[in-house]
Amino acid sequence: MHRIIALLLVVVGVIFNSNAQQIKIGIGPEIISPGFSGLSTVPSKGFGATLHFEMPITSKSSLMLRVGYIDFPPLELNLFNIAKLGLEFTVIPVELGPKIYFSKLIYFQANAEVFFIGGKVGLTSSDSKVEATTEWFRAYGGAIGLGIEPEIAERINLDISFRYALNQVTVDYISTRIGLNYQL
Repeated sequence: MHRIIALLLVVVGVIFNSNAQQIKIGIGPEIISPGFSGLSTVPSKGFGATLHFEMPITSKSSLMLRVGYIDFPPLELNLFNIAKLGLEFTVIPVELGPKIYFSKLIYFQANAEVFFIGGKVGLTSSDSKVEATTEWFRAYGGAIGLGIEPEIAERINLDISFRYALNQVTVDYISTRIGLNYQL
């Protein structure tokens, strides 16, 4: 985990030094819904935020790096009225990929992702309680999405996007993000 954060800081530093006048930085909240697969382990709606860096490659494309934190509220399942199973879930997506603009307003994105997923499971019955500690693991996947980016002030854009993310451990979800991007 520490190596990934250090690598991200180096990449951001290089980007800032090379194209400081063209970089976009953004931040925004995300609302997450379970995906389409039916195998999704996403228990319910999740909430989080993402930090977004974008560096132009051509006039209609750019390279995007996004780091986020998404938390899912605890889910409790009743097991035959004998016990309750509790599940807590957290995802830290790190995304890197192209962003292609169809016009000044509409864009498409396709990202490779590394997910850091943490889960906590607990079991409670009438006479005992067993609670597991949080375990973190890494998963690889990808995401595709569409968005619009209207200008709301000089060098400030509203970024509204919808993304579908899927990885190797069947965590798939749909993300709705409304953020602000600032062009340096």
